[in-house]
Amino acid sequence: MRFLHVSDLHIGKSFYHQDPREFLDLQEDLLRKVIQKAQDLQCDALVIAGDIYDRQDPGAEAVAVLDRFMNRLKDSGLTVLMIAGNHDSPKKLGYARSFLEDRDIYLETVYDGAIRAVELDGVVFHLLPFIKPFSTAGVLGTRPASFQDMMEQVLARQTLDPDKAHVLISHQFVSGATTCESESVMVGGLDEIAADTFRDYDYVAMGHLHSPQCIGDNVWYPGTLQRLSISELNQKKGALVVDVDPSALPGMRVKVEPVSIEPLRGFEKLSGTLAELTDPVFVASRDRNAYVYAALQDEQPNPMALMHLQECWPRLVGLGYEALEARVQEAAGVAAAVRSEDPTDNIREFYRSQNGQDLNERQEALLAELLEEMEAV
Repeated sequence: MRFLHVSDLHIGKSFYHQDPREFLDLQEDLLRKVIQKAQDLQCDALVIAGDIYDRQDPGAEAVAVLDRFMNRLKDSGLTVLMIAGNHDSPKKLGYARSFLEDRDIYLETVYDGAIRAVELDGVVFHLLPFIKPFSTAGVLGTRPASFQDMMEQVLARQTLDPDKAHVLISHQFVSGATTCESESVMVGGLDEIAADTFRDYDYVAMGHLHSPQCIGDNVWYPGTLQRLSISELNQKKGALVVDVDPSALPGMRVKVEPVSIEPLRGFEKLSGTLAELTDPVFVASRDRNAYVYAALQDEQPNPMALMHLQECWPRLVGLGYEALEARVQEAAGVAAAVRSEDPTDNIREFYRSQNGQDLNERQEALLAELLEEMEAV
């Protein structure tokens, strides 16, 4: 059987300072394309691995987008298996669970001590919404010492039929995964779970992290459907199409293929000097409707840069001085390596590394005056 794996829809997310209504329209367009992609690929099911909404208290417009998405799904011919993520409110997301089930949409929002199982064509899907030690203490009898301890206890309660293929749908942070700016993760890796914990499953349809990646042999994150931060500009976004053959030997039952789902509006990084990025010929050659991050290569900041860029790129999400920032980082590294006990030498070397020239006479005099005043304090 074949299914499409997506996650982290984040319906209703604020995207930098852009028009929220416009961005919500782009999200709804992507959701239409998800259904179309699953149908085009002749998938039997659609797996949505959590973070349906961006906030636990979604706005009315975000709720309306999900409502229309659900209505399209019920008429799509797809069986839908979805779970709540850490951004979702279990009560608000799961209010119509029994109604949806009659339409082949299976939704799990709360772990009550047993993982819900749904079997389709010899493949058993195990729906485990986002959990944390505190929320599982009641059903496990004691509060787990860590996320790792929690998951081990939860999975130990499962009995898996070896003659069937098993897919776990989950929403957690697996150790070894890469992160990006648009995510919410715990400091110090407190929420991490080892990939080996899921070794008994043929495929783990994971959500939570926004970068597409595979951890170990069987844990897969499809990432978000679209780029949600500047740190994701080089990532290929989309979904995972998964083929499962329950009759094959364990370890050979699953085939995974990334597929792209193009957003209505792009998000790209433009590199060049301010003059280059605002040149009419260059602007005319690019998509002015795209979201744009400007990576300026100018040696000095320009106080009018933002205004000039916005005139050319109406959906500018931000700007940075890449060349200048690189020089500052290099200078900081050089300064850290300087071992001189004379602060004057250190400051001279830092300035030389950052600006490519020595202090002039006036600057030397000012430096001497400042250091003298500091010594007198």
